[in-house]
Amino acid sequence: GKSTAYDIVILKNGRERIWDTKWDGNKDGISDYLEAAHIGKSVGLECGAFWKGFHDYPHYQLPTKE
Repeated sequence: GKSTAYDIVILKNGRERIWDTKWDGNKDGISDYLEAAHIGKSVGLECGAFWKGFHDYPHYQLPTKE
């Protein structure tokens, strides 16, 4: 089905783009991309971080409708 999607990038100090999906800028033991994925999921978005096989951490989309 068709979906509305977007990608995010985490910014360090509001400027530097961080593409390393394992980066833990707040040093809490959880990658910041995974933390963002849980927030997205909590508001009803599908996140590529939770796909089986290939994990696309920056990718978010509205749930697909069949």
